[in-house]
Amino acid sequence: MAVSTEVNDAQTSQSESATTLGTIVELVRRITHADVASVVSFSLADKTITWRAVSGFRAHAIDDTHPLVHPITNELARRAANADSVLILEGIGVRDELPADEFPVHTAEGIRDLAVAPLKAGDQTLGGLVAGYRAPHYFTVAEKKLLQDLAELAALALDNARLLETTTKSQARMTGLINSALDAVISVDAEQRVMLFNPAAERMFGCAAMEALGSSLDRFIPMRFWDQRRDHIENFGQMGVTARRMGAMGALSGVRANGEEFPIEASISHSEVDGQKLFTVILRDITERRRAEDALLESEERYRELFENANDTAYTLDLDGNLTSINKAGETLSGYSREELMKLNMRELLLPASMQSAREMLERKLSGQGRTNYEVQLKSKDARVLTLEISSHLIVKNGQPVGIQGIARDITERKRTEDALRASEERAWRGQKIWEETFDAIGEGILVYDRRMRIVRCNVRAAEMMEVEPAGVIGLSFTDAFARLFGEQASRYYLTKDRESSSVFEVRTESGQRNLVSIFSVEHPAGDSVSVVTLNDVTRMSEMQEQLGRSRRLASVGQLAAGVAHEINNPLAAITTCAEATMRDLRQNSETQALAESHQWNYYLEEIVRQSLRCKEITRGLLDLTRQRQAQRVHCDINSIAKQCAKVALQRAGPAIEFEIDLDQNIGEVASDTAMLRQILDNLLSNAIDALGENEGKIHVSTRRDGDRLVLEVADTGCGIPADSLARIFDPFFSLKDPGKGYGLGLAICSTLAESLRGAITVESKEGEGSRFRLWIPRRAPEE
Repeated sequence: MAVSTEVNDAQTSQSESATTLGTIVELVRRITHADVASVVSFSLADKTITWRAVSGFRAHAIDDTHPLVHPITNELARRAANADSVLILEGIGVRDELPADEFPVHTAEGIRDLAVAPLKAGDQTLGGLVAGYRAPHYFTVAEKKLLQDLAELAALALDNARLLETTTKSQARMTGLINSALDAVISVDAEQRVMLFNPAAERMFGCAAMEALGSSLDRFIPMRFWDQRRDHIENFGQMGVTARRMGAMGALSGVRANGEEFPIEASISHSEVDGQKLFTVILRDITERRRAEDALLESEERYRELFENANDTAYTLDLDGNLTSINKAGETLSGYSREELMKLNMRELLLPASMQSAREMLERKLSGQGRTNYEVQLKSKDARVLTLEISSHLIVKNGQPVGIQGIARDITERKRTEDALRASEERAWRGQKIWEETFDAIGEGILVYDRRMRIVRCNVRAAEMMEVEPAGVIGLSFTDAFARLFGEQASRYYLTKDRESSSVFEVRTESGQRNLVSIFSVEHPAGDSVSVVTLNDVTRMSEMQEQLGRSRRLASVGQLAAGVAHEINNPLAAITTCAEATMRDLRQNSETQALAESHQWNYYLEEIVRQSLRCKEITRGLLDLTRQRQAQRVHCDINSIAKQCAKVALQRAGPAIEFEIDLDQNIGEVASDTAMLRQILDNLLSNAIDALGENEGKIHVSTRRDGDRLVLEVADTGCGIPADSLARIFDPFFSLKDPGKGYGLGLAICSTLAESLRGAITVESKEGEGSRFRLWIPRRAPEE
């Protein structure tokens, strides 16, 4: 029954708030001569706008029980919800930026111009006070000021209505509280028959609720108090007071089911539901408290000793703020003697702001609040400012308040600790800010996704790799982000269901770019976990590693070649000399010459000489491959070298091959080794001619500047290089030419010479689409 009463009170208050809002909109409409006026509330969480009260509306019937709710769908509505001053909207349905379909409620009322004054409660915008006109209207400063003033009243009423709405939601909670209350709760009707009997009442009186309901309240009160109790309840019901606090009904007694009489303390309230008066009594068994009070009276001296020796300051005041007693802790705290303190008023001890708080707390106690807890600042005798935590209550004699009794605890050090904690939190916040800035400054791309594989953090580099803003990445699935970075095919291949939660793998894009992707999980103590993904472009590093591998392989070959070449060249020289001497002897007379021709000895000897010379060329190539010649840095005209090498290659190429030369005339002065450059370019051009063969095609020779480097490029439209051969193209003795057309040393020697020039050679090729070789060398001035 108590819960129903509170709900009815809340509903009544809600109705009063709605009436107030209705009065305000009527007032706005009359004073501003508006065609319509309304109060709306905003819910940014639900993205809705609700009409709470209206005046002058024709197309809509709106009241406090039938509010009109619309979604917030446009930017102007959001601006109104976030406005700090009166917002003017002129030309609804006339101006392009104010289309009629975005203002359906006011368009239905024929409204053209609107003024919206925000309803503020602290820093929160609750809604708006709206005045609308069907004809064009100029809003004066006075009208805006009037709307702003009335909006403050409407905000109070709307805030009150919002708070009261929560009352109806607490009915179930109230029932639970009644059932779990430690005090007995009993409700009776006008005939004093029991209507509610909670579990605490069952325990207190030793009587089941089913047995107590419907019976008279007399069975729980000693017979000698029956008449007194009936008169008291009847008189209370006729008074204007709806409740009396615990203890206000004086000394009472109850009777348990076994006949035992015991002291109780009660508070009573009454309400009226459907014309029937209901009385609710909260009873507290004070048997133990009475015993304690009796024991306290018997040990007053012991109490005084405790009072004097308490660690906290215990004191009493009269209602004017004069100290009437204080213990030793108060003397120690304040620095004043007890005699000095007895002559002081609290105005002389407390700071002005704290004195105002003390007055407010006294008013609360006098108005019925039993105990107040608050903080004050006190100035000690030695001028120190101390912060005290006060807990105090009224001293009542013969039903009248005569003073205040309180306990003061020194919390100065605690306050300092709290201030230090706040400072620490501020430092932590600054640290978090620095961490976020560092996170965005990292050169590697970093993504963080949660258990649902939704991205929750993204640094600037990762967003740049996806060509979007960091905010646009948040909320994407990691699968979608991976597809944006490396393509759908890579996403399906690498992000399989059986992929481990932590892994490291390399992703190659179709353009040849290499990215090292690392994924590892981070577990939180709370049980939540995230996965951190780092994205690192390792294309250049991989190229350097491959080049280093080639250099190591060349070094190994060089060690072999240096020893083998010397050992082979001497026997080859002997073989060549002997073969040439034999041919010379056979040609000295006609008989031996005829015999040699008939047996093809001349052919065999010439073939021995040719193959020996070929072996010499191979060993010389090996020596060139392994011999680390020191580059001579002198003035070089790179464009002139490129022209001369292309001219020589043109003489060798067939008529079906077309040469294109594109030279950058702004290269400037360069220092390098001319002989090495010629050897490299001659080899690259020779390979390009071989790649074209007898087919038609083009060879493109170009030079250009790239920062601190120069690029000499030879590109052809020939047969291209298979993908599985690209990694080995610079290895010694690896050749894609037909047998007898190459030894597989040309590109290996070019790579060695490029390293001597402190440069490098790179290749791009697709089978059937030609190849593109680039020589990168540093751009340096000639040595002095």
